[in-house]
Amino acid sequence: MLQSSYGQRACLACGNPFEALYANQVTCSDLCRGKRRVNLKRIADAGCRARRKERLAGLVARVAELEAEVERLKGAGAELAHVRAERDKAKQELARVMGERDEALAALHAARQSRPVKSAPESVEKIAEQAGLPPLQECARLKIKAVHLPCGEYDQCRKPTPCARLGADVVMEPGDRICPACKQVFTPNHPRRKYCSRECQENATRPQRSGKKK
Repeated sequence: MLQSSYGQRACLACGNPFEALYANQVTCSDLCRGKRRVNLKRIADAGCRARRKERLAGLVARVAELEAEVERLKGAGAELAHVRAERDKAKQELARVMGERDEALAALHAARQSRPVKSAPESVEKIAEQAGLPPLQECARLKIKAVHLPCGEYDQCRKPTPCARLGADVVMEPGDRICPACKQVFTPNHPRRKYCSRECQENATRPQRSGKKK
């Protein structure tokens, strides 16, 4: 059988040149082939050890990270338990306050139900009659009721036309007033003066004083 040649090659184990007899021949002899296998195995073992060491270092770092996370969660768990306790305490306080509020509302409702109904207020005429005052006079212009009306003291008494109580022949200057007792026009010497004389004032207030004495 003829041997074919694949040319000159350098041995990958010893580096010497040799004539290759087959396509994948990379060593010059069986001894070099064994040496190369040993070298390849040594290189593969070194790579495997390096990868194992790197993986081990990664696992150690991961374990440390997980332990730190566990400690953080333990602290968060304690804080969460504290917050829950505060929440439960606040709920109890809220329930107590709401109970007190409901009791107060119930007591207020019961008091309102038992409170006697107020009678309608007595009219001004009835009160004046009970006090022994003269009959009240009513003024439609001023919309008031009084024993002595302040006739002539307001602009409504003369505008748009003079009131019938003043009389058609009454002529008043600016600042004049009409005495509520004698109905005479007078010029007051004080802004708060209502009567033309002390006699009119006493006559007007005498029924009130006698009513109070009763």
